[in-house]
Amino acid sequence: MEKDNAIKLVEVCRSFSRTAQVVPFEPRNFFCSLKEECELKDVESTSNRLIHFCKITVEREVNEYIEEHKPEHEKVIDIKSPNFIQNDKEQQKFEEISDKTGYF
Repeated sequence: MEKDNAIKLVEVCRSFSRTAQVVPFEPRNFFCSLKEECELKDVESTSNRLIHFCKITVEREVNEYIEEHKPEHEKVIDIKSPNFIQNDKEQQKFEEISDKTGYF
């Protein structure tokens, strides 16, 4: 009777999903699923690696979506842009602050 020395492989499948609602009544679902074959002794490390990758991928996609669909009033204003300063008086104040602080 011969002993079976073949390596036994198992399939590990991990997934992660998240729903984000930036625009009212328009939820968006983000999902990632991965699977990989590995030896039985490597199941735990493979599982951890796959779920970590799925979470990072989904969170990155959610953050990109949120940034793209953020309402205008919540977007960061570039105070150096010409649209930020509305008149000559504001321009003068901006230049005074800029000269004193050295920030701009």
